[in-house]
Amino acid sequence: DCANAATTVALNIASKAQAEVYFLHMHKMASEGGHAHMHGGGSSTGLQHCPDEGHAKSELAKLVQQAEKMGVNAKPVLVINTGNERMMDYVEPYKID
Repeated sequence: DCANAATTVALNIASKAQAEVYFLHMHKMASEGGHAHMHGGGSSTGLQHCPDEGHAKSELAKLVQQAEKMGVNAKPVLVINTGNERMMDYVEPYKID
């Protein structure tokens, strides 16, 4: 519920400010093998299949569609990682606040 409320607030602010939104979802990889930016750019170092990947991509696509209906440009970013990374490590390359 908290994430949905935050999404609503972010989209309302972005709509009024004519800002772009990045939907970042980080999911811990069950098996070892490094990190992989799965959707939205990045690397595929140590790429292994994640069974929840399809569901996560689908949910991110729904959020992007919701944003676009409000006139907000949005981009999905799905990160499959080892669980030891910091969120800022993935946000920094986009040069966003």
